[in-house]
Amino acid sequence: CHAAGPAPSGLGSFVLAANGGPEGRGELGSVGFWTFAGNTCTYRLAANAAVYGGSSIAMALTVDNPNTPLSEESLANTWSVSLTAPGEASEAVALPACDLAGADDSNLFLRSAVVYGRFQHASLVPTDFWAGAPRCMLRVFFQPAQPTGDGIALLRLTAPEGFGFFARCLIKDLPEEYYRPLQGPYTAGMPPTVRIGADRVCRSSAIPSSTGSMAGDGGGGSGSGRLSVAEVQTGSPLADDVVYGFMLQVLHPRL
Repeated sequence: CHAAGPAPSGLGSFVLAANGGPEGRGELGSVGFWTFAGNTCTYRLAANAAVYGGSSIAMALTVDNPNTPLSEESLANTWSVSLTAPGEASEAVALPACDLAGADDSNLFLRSAVVYGRFQHASLVPTDFWAGAPRCMLRVFFQPAQPTGDGIALLRLTAPEGFGFFARCLIKDLPEEYYRPLQGPYTAGMPPTVRIGADRVCRSSAIPSSTGSMAGDGGGGSGSGRLSVAEVQTGSPLADDVVYGFMLQVLHPRL
């Protein structure tokens, strides 16, 4: 945690509240000061200052992302807030930390945000280059820039307009020669190519069409709302010292 300041005025929660009448922005003002240590941001109230019960506080924090990717569902990807104050006691009392998560269905207060991984190498090679090629197998190669830790990874491939995936997207290993040990003087320092795991799972989904609806027919032509996103869940964690390779079936644009 590096810095803190007022939350942007364009937040959805502020816009929603403005429709019901005058509403503040949840600012703490100048009644205290911030300190930052590790992954903790601490606001210390000045003497005789108070934050009253029922107050809503919003702020913008400047932080570093973790060194490894995190999904939205990961228990490690949870923000929390705690309060320490004497109240009417003679000394300060620390209240249990409370996880930050919205209790409504408006999606304005999410528990977490996904932390995406980075690639230091990625390439796609089609097996057929001609327009309208049926059932083309796309060869996918990538090398993560950092390991995914102990958890499995989720890869998301978004096809260009006109391309698409079947509802049950087909994923296969590359031909065996791609995974053989590297040999010869010119392969020194080159990472080997490995499989993404036997328990991998592939799912297809749609992205909003030009009309704003979620449409997909698993095999229509350009402009028909194809399933344009393939999500591949790996069967094991990913390392950063190898290249992963697999084949994914893709639908070419129709002529």
